[in-house]
Amino acid sequence: MAIIVESGAGIVGADSYLAPAEADAHHAAFGWAGWAAASIQAREAALRRATLAIDGLFAGRWRGHKAVPWTVNVLAWPRSGVRDETGAAIVADGAIPYGLKVAVAEAARLELEQPGALAEAMRRLRRFTLGPLAVELADGGQGGSGEGAGVPPTVALPLAPLLRPAAPAPRLPASSAGAPAFRVGMHDGGRS
Repeated sequence: MAIIVESGAGIVGADSYLAPAEADAHHAAFGWAGWAAASIQAREAALRRATLAIDGLFAGRWRGHKAVPWTVNVLAWPRSGVRDETGAAIVADGAIPYGLKVAVAEAARLELEQPGALAEAMRRLRRFTLGPLAVELADGGQGGSGEGAGVPPTVALPLAPLLRPAAPAPRLPASSAGAPAFRVGMHDGGRS
């Protein structure tokens, strides 16, 4: 089945943000010969997995809002209202940003070199929500913790302007009296 590339128009059934020819040009420019040596089927499959992984790893963090209904297209882009902290538009409504394309190209190369690597990064992240409480657990992979944990910088950095800042970790208020002094035996039933 041929790859269906999202152009920014909300293409029905789109499964990649990047056309194979665009990925080929990107990897040729950086001298990644392994990409060109792979079959077109393998490259298209890697582009599909990269697109889905990026959407999943950064779900809930994209700036703006989805521009087409989920019933038309299940990808997170195209979006509208993508603005920076000052309110300035950073991506034209309905456009597929260059940074997203670069990230998909790099993620696809990683996926081609190490099949399942992106799925592993997605498994590292666990998010639980219960009412107003949301808890994120990550294993502290090379991408840090939270969304995108374990994602190489070549994938994560081009996406940075497109993402809302991560919410700060909640902190418990410090007691005004200070922490109680730790005493030997305090937590072991009084045994020394």
